Amino acid sequence: MLVFGGIVLLLILLLCCPITLRLSFLNGFSVRLKYLFFSFQLLPPKEKSTGKKKRASQKKKKSEEESESTLEKLRKLTGEDNAAGLFDFLRELAVLAAGSLKKLFRHLVIADFSLDVSAGGEDAAETALTYGKLCAVIYPAVSVLVSQAKTKHYGVSVFPDFSEGAQTKAHMEARLRIKPVFLLSAGIGFLAKLVLAFFKKKISGQETQQ
Repeated sequence: MLVFGGIVLLLILLLCCPITLRLSFLNGFSVRLKYLFFSFQLLPPKEKSTGKKKRASQKKKKSEEESESTLEKLRKLTGEDNAAGLFDFLRELAVLAAGSLKKLFRHLVIADFSLDVSAGGEDAAETALTYGKLCAVIYPAVSVLVSQAKTKHYGVSVFPDFSEGAQTKAHMEARLRIKPVFLLSAGIGFLAKLVLAFFKKKISGQETQQ
């Protein structure tokens, strides 16, 4: 009984120890996960052997043919040299934060978040247009994210670069924390919804047949 109690106590402690995610975007996306004394690089993936690269390329081609999820779009950011993917991801993440992931975001801690964007274009007119479009996307998206989560420090700066032929560039750094118990709770809730939807559909089908 004492051993069982010790195991339960250990599990509770593990579920209450926060997971830390460090996200960075500068000429590509990188994500590192830290839990207790362990640290894992999630993005970009480590280099693989030639055979593994070929299989990975085939899997990537197959996944591109299917509808892309938010996580798949995040993976595509790895190695990108432009900021368009980052802006799309922030916008979609804001939609999730205010919608299906709203409860989960209430337990998310944004310890640090900084985003610096320089809007560029072929000429001054295009730069001004790009700057306006980016402001209309970035500020509302970040506002939703920091309002839905427990935010400690954040800063966002979008400015136009009127240099001839300047390209839009972005630099983002973020440090996020969340306890595994909330991830587990969200996963169980999502699974329960799937099971409930399945049984509702099954019952509806039986009533239709009758």
